[in-house]
Amino acid sequence: MDFKEKLLEIMKSRPRDMYSVKRFKEILEITDIFGENQIANALEDLANLGEIYGDKRGKYMLCNELGYVKGVIAGNPKGFAFLRPSEEGVKDYFIPGRNLNGACHGDTVLISRDMSDMAGDVGYVIKILERGVKQIVGTYQDNRTCGFVISDDKKYFNDVYISKPNSMRAQHGMKVVVNITNYTQRNPEGKVVEILGRAGEKGVDVMSIIRAHGIKDYFDDSTLREANGLPDNVLDSQKIGRTDFTLDNVFTIDGDDSKDFDDAVCISKDKNGNYVLSVHIADVSEYVKENSALDKEAIARGTSVYFVDKVVPMLPEKLSNGICSLNEGVERLTLSCTMKINGKGEVIDSVVEKGVICSKRRMTYDKVSKALAGDENAVKEYSPFISDLKLMEELANILIKKREKEGAIDFETHEAKIKLDKNGKAIDVVPYERGFSNRIIEEFMILANCTVAEKLYFPEYPCIYRVHEKPTDEKMAAFAQFVNGIGIPWRAPVNDIHSKNLASLLTKLTGSMLYLIVNKVMLRSMQKAKYSPVCSGHFGLSANVYCHFTSPIRRYPDLFVHRMIKKMLEGEFDQKAIEHYDELAGEYSKHCSEAERRAEEAEREVEDIKKAEYLASHLGEEFDGVISGVANFGLFVELENSCEGLVKVETLESGLIYNDKMYTLTNGTITYTLGQKVRIKVAACDVAGKRVLFYIVK
Repeated sequence: MDFKEKLLEIMKSRPRDMYSVKRFKEILEITDIFGENQIANALEDLANLGEIYGDKRGKYMLCNELGYVKGVIAGNPKGFAFLRPSEEGVKDYFIPGRNLNGACHGDTVLISRDMSDMAGDVGYVIKILERGVKQIVGTYQDNRTCGFVISDDKKYFNDVYISKPNSMRAQHGMKVVVNITNYTQRNPEGKVVEILGRAGEKGVDVMSIIRAHGIKDYFDDSTLREANGLPDNVLDSQKIGRTDFTLDNVFTIDGDDSKDFDDAVCISKDKNGNYVLSVHIADVSEYVKENSALDKEAIARGTSVYFVDKVVPMLPEKLSNGICSLNEGVERLTLSCTMKINGKGEVIDSVVEKGVICSKRRMTYDKVSKALAGDENAVKEYSPFISDLKLMEELANILIKKREKEGAIDFETHEAKIKLDKNGKAIDVVPYERGFSNRIIEEFMILANCTVAEKLYFPEYPCIYRVHEKPTDEKMAAFAQFVNGIGIPWRAPVNDIHSKNLASLLTKLTGSMLYLIVNKVMLRSMQKAKYSPVCSGHFGLSANVYCHFTSPIRRYPDLFVHRMIKKMLEGEFDQKAIEHYDELAGEYSKHCSEAERRAEEAEREVEDIKKAEYLASHLGEEFDGVISGVANFGLFVELENSCEGLVKVETLESGLIYNDKMYTLTNGTITYTLGQKVRIKVAACDVAGKRVLFYIVK
C-alpha cells in the first residue's frame, strides 16, 4: 500500500469527516517537515486524480461523499456538453455552456450537481483535472491582427486563438494542425505546427483526418535504419530448424489491390480421407525483434490503417511489402499451422511450427470465385491449382455448416469500393462483391486462429485473446421486445442468451422482408469485440477460445501471439517469463483495442467524406434506398451502394412520434420503420462535415 492509498483508507474509515494536513499528522504521528510535505503532496495528487476535493481552507473530503462526479466532457456543436462518468453504471449529466467553467471537449473534469435543476441531471464543472485535446486539425480564419482555427471536430466547439507569430503564415481557409498552448476562459490559445493545404486540394481531406486522430503516417530515422538493415532474401542460416514447405503447392488468395500478403494456404487429403490444411503465416517476429526500434514503433501504432487510396502501415514497406510478405516465387519464413480435419469439420490433430515456403501463385478473390463457378478464362489461368481450389471449396462448406450448427452468427454488412479520379475525388461508389473465395479464406483463418489459441490456452501460457462478450441482459430484453413487437414469436432466454438463439432467428428469416431489419437491430445489440489477456470466448463466432494469429504484418496482437508460440516451441516459459508476458498481454490488449477503435473511426470518416463528395455531384437526383436508422430528429437512409444520408423529421409528415423500442416514426397513419424501402432525392451535401441530406420522394 503506497502513501496515497493509506490516506484514502483513513478517509474512507470516517467518510463524512473533513481532513487537513494537520489532522493527518496527528493520526499518523508525524512530526517532521518531510512527513508533512509528503502528506501535502499526496493530498494534492489525490485531488488532481479526482478522488478528493479540497477547499480554500485546505480541508479535504472524499468526492463521492460530496456528490461530485468525475468524467470526460463530450462537447456538442451547439455549445453545450455532456459528462460521460468514469464509473460504469453512472448516468450522463447535461452541462450547459454557462456551466463548463472553461472545460473543453475531451477534458477530464469533476462536476457537482447544478442545484437549480430539480431533476438532478444537470452538472456544473468545478475542476478541470486533465486537458484531453492537446492538438486539433481545422480551418484557419484570418482576422488581420490575429487568427482563429475552427476545429474539424465539431464537438470541440471552442475556436482556437492564433497570434500572428504563431500562424506559420497560414492563409485564410487553409487546413492546419494546431498545438494548444494555453487555456483561457474564452478561447484556448494555440500554435500552428503544420499547414496541410487548402480544402479541396488532393489528399488534404484524408491527411486532415489522419492528423485529427493522431495517426502517425511516417517512420522515424531509427526505425527506417533498422528496417533497411534487414536482408532482402531469406538467408540459409535462417532456415536451420525450420520445416521445409517449399515443394508444397502453397499459394496466396487476396484482393486485387493487395500488396502485403500475410497468409498462404496448402491443402490435400490423407489416405484416410481427412483434409490436411496448412495455413502459413508470415514470420514477422523473425525480423521485428522484441524491444527493437521496429517493435516499439509497431506497438505504438497497434495496427495498419486502410484508407480509400492510402495505407498507413504498422511496419515499414521493406517488411510489409518485402521480406515479410509471402510474395510469389520467393522463399519466405513462416509460422505454420497444419491441421488434420475430418469429414465433420473437426480438427483431430494439429501442429504449429516454424517453416519456410515458396508461394507458387498469387491469386485474387475475384478470379478464384470465377474459377470455382466454371468461368473458362479463370479455370484456364489457374489450371494447375483447380483441384486444390475445389478441395478448399469442399472443406469450407463443411466448416461453414459446422459453425452454423454451433451457433456462429453471420451478420450481413454492406461494404463498398470507392473509385477516385486522378485528383483523389470520388467519382463512383459501388457495392463490394464478396465471392465464395473470400468465405473460404475467412473460414480457414478462423480455424487457424482457434487452433493456435488453444495451444496457448490449455497450458496457461500468456496470450492476447480476441474476445466478444455476450450481449447484456438489458440489450437482449430490448431486442426481444422489438422482435416480438414486429410479429415474430421469439422466446429465447434473454438472461442466458446463446449465439445459437440469434443465429437460428436469422436463418429462419432468410429471404424474408424482415431479415435486414432484424439483422441490423441484432447487430446494434451486440457488444464490441476487443483484445484481452483473459479468455472469455467469442460470442459471435461461438468459439470458446479465440485469438488473432493470421495477420502479423498489420496487427500487433498477432505478432505478440507469434512470439508466445515460438517461446512455447523453444521451451522458454518459466514462471518469471509467464508473469512478465502476462503483464505485457494486459497492457498491449488495452492499447491495441484503443488503436483499433481509432483506426476504424478514421477509416469510417474518410469513407463518409468520400461518399458525401460523390453524392455532391448527384444533387437533385433520385435513388432507391432502405431506412437504416430511426431517431427523433429524422431517418437515415442507406442507398444500394452503401451511401447514407439523413432525412430531417421536419421534411416529413406532421405529428410523427418516435418509438425508441420499435425504431419507428409514426403519426398513426404514416409509419416509417427500419428496413423500409423508400425513394429519395439528394437534397444537400456538406462534404467537409461528412453530412448528406435527403428528401423522401416516395
